[in-house]
Amino acid sequence: MNKKPKKNTFSLFVSIPHSKVKIPPEADWLKEISPSVLMCDVDAFVDDLYRPALGEFQIPSVVFEWHRYAVDANRFSTDISLATVEEAKELVPGKSVSDIHWHKTTRGDLLIKEPLSSTLHKELIKKYFDPFHVRMKKQIADFKKAGSQSIYLLDLHSMPSQGLDFHRDPGKNRPQVVVGDQEGQSSSRVFRDLVVKAYQQAGFETALNWPYRGGAITQRYGHPQKGQEALQVELNRKLYMDEKSKNKIPQYEQIQNQLKQALSYVVEKPSNILYR
Repeated sequence: MNKKPKKNTFSLFVSIPHSKVKIPPEADWLKEISPSVLMCDVDAFVDDLYRPALGEFQIPSVVFEWHRYAVDANRFSTDISLATVEEAKELVPGKSVSDIHWHKTTRGDLLIKEPLSSTLHKELIKKYFDPFHVRMKKQIADFKKAGSQSIYLLDLHSMPSQGLDFHRDPGKNRPQVVVGDQEGQSSSRVFRDLVVKAYQQAGFETALNWPYRGGAITQRYGHPQKGQEALQVELNRKLYMDEKSKNKIPQYEQIQNQLKQALSYVVEKPSNILYR
């Protein structure tokens, strides 16, 4: 007898904020940057890696369609400095460690030579950043409208195999998967442990909160006390791509299948593990 396909039977969705390379027409400062520099910090292929699992298990996704160097959806709109936005001192400082408009790559390549005007900053926020978060809020609202009292978010990323100067772990080799819960603030331990075990069961070496504890998305949407839980999941890029050429490697399909196994484990949750 054929087994019934597993489906997302609880309120789980994913966000993918860094996988696309489309440059907004207003981002003139990026148009002369070389392709190799533009690809430095892109979470290349993450949306494609997870696509089979998201489709099969009917997991909604919110994907940011624009290059993170122009507008980073995993920041707060007030994450600016005098290096990136004129009159930054007049604006409220944010909570992230880097600006919403990237000044330099993690390898130190200069991206913004002259700070953007406050007007352009606000325009970019309104046209690109805000719509992404409107979609995030709508997905949460849709779950609540359907009667869900607990909502679960996986914020999906990829990471360099070794820490760079910009990172918390310069020169260190990374594990295969890092799950971040803002040091216990953005998720219950039960959901966190379920997701960690899911990736382990799929064959990944998994670490917790180091070197990534989560970003603005987990801070913004992870409120367990309000019935919203959020985890950041980082996948080591060397598992599926050549980090220099940015091309897929032969193991790509295997990793895609392992990710499907991981999400299969999550959606197969026993009723006594997670609550609705």
